[in-house]
Amino acid sequence: MAAEPPRWRPARVADAGAIAALAAAVLGPYGEDAAIYAERIALAPEGCLVLARGDEILGHFLSHPWPRGAVPEINALLGAIPDDADGWYVHDVVIAPEARGGGFAASALATIAVAARARGIDRLTLIAVGGADRFWSRHGFEPGEAERPLAADKVYMERPA
Repeated sequence: MAAEPPRWRPARVADAGAIAALAAAVLGPYGEDAAIYAERIALAPEGCLVLARGDEILGHFLSHPWPRGAVPEINALLGAIPDDADGWYVHDVVIAPEARGGGFAASALATIAVAARARGIDRLTLIAVGGADRFWSRHGFEPGEAERPLAADKVYMERPA
């Protein structure tokens, strides 16, 4: 019998440890503490998904409202979603190597775009790191203007929700 395919489901705060472990394994220095992921899930549950096969987490997609052009600090708690949030920030997307190529990022983006529009937000934003801007360009993101200078390996990007 073939293994059931992975599916996106809403992330739970209890998933934060597994999310942090996967991020550390795949992202290395860009992985963050479990507390960061737990806070994002608590602040914007409709923007946070995990790719699960049974109890195994094979990916995550964490996002939340945030002011366009603003860049949250890495591995830092937000405290709250700002009242002037006019963008939907894609904080962290990780797909385990064995689950890549199944169109999971595109399907999660579609789900998140619905969540953003439900809150009256019409732009998705993100910071692409380490050459990931090529990947995000294939999903409709274009370079934009960040409020502060970014390191050479980082690109601020936006697309319609």
